[in-house]
Amino acid sequence: FFSGDAFDLSKASPAFGTLAAPPTDEDRRRHHDELAAHLDAVEGALVARLRSSSDEFFAALADFRALWGQVSRTCGQVRDLRVRLREMQSDAVEGTMRVPRLACRQSNVVALQATLKLVKDVRAASERARALMLEEDFPETCRVIAKARATLDGPLKGVECLKHTAHHLAQFQDLALSYMGNQWTALAVASAWDAAADAAAPPADATGA
Repeated sequence: FFSGDAFDLSKASPAFGTLAAPPTDEDRRRHHDELAAHLDAVEGALVARLRSSSDEFFAALADFRALWGQVSRTCGQVRDLRVRLREMQSDAVEGTMRVPRLACRQSNVVALQATLKLVKDVRAASERARALMLEEDFPETCRVIAKARATLDGPLKGVECLKHTAHHLAQFQDLALSYMGNQWTALAVASAWDAAADAAAPPADATGA
């Protein structure tokens, strides 16, 4: 209100200064009215300025609240991004660990398949040894059992499910060796008897004479 070009103290009303002569009642009323008008104008200007400042304050407060809400949402998004980043890092680490783990599993599966094949071969050898025993092919029985027992004492050593099979193979082998020993003994005795009989027989020409 006081910063305009119209405000000039040199043109001020006599109400703001002193008069050479004492004022009359009329002068006092006129000065009073003039001062009241000036005070009303100043009050109006102050009210307008306060209203403008208040509007600016509340507008700035609204902007601040909006900015604070945006900051809060941004912080929430940052937290979510951090969580996702940790999950991605965890997935990446898990992925890198999964490769050697899968390779180890694959090698274990291959080893298990090889072991199962040997178990199958040993069981088949046990059945074949049983059949050869019934056929009284004791040498072949001993060869089959020796090969199977070498597998049991080597790659399949410590396999619990084959202890019963190993026991039967050992029994078959002992039985086959016993039968072979009896056969060889009988063959030796028969050969000795044949040799004795040939030695005791008279010559062919003497008998003819």
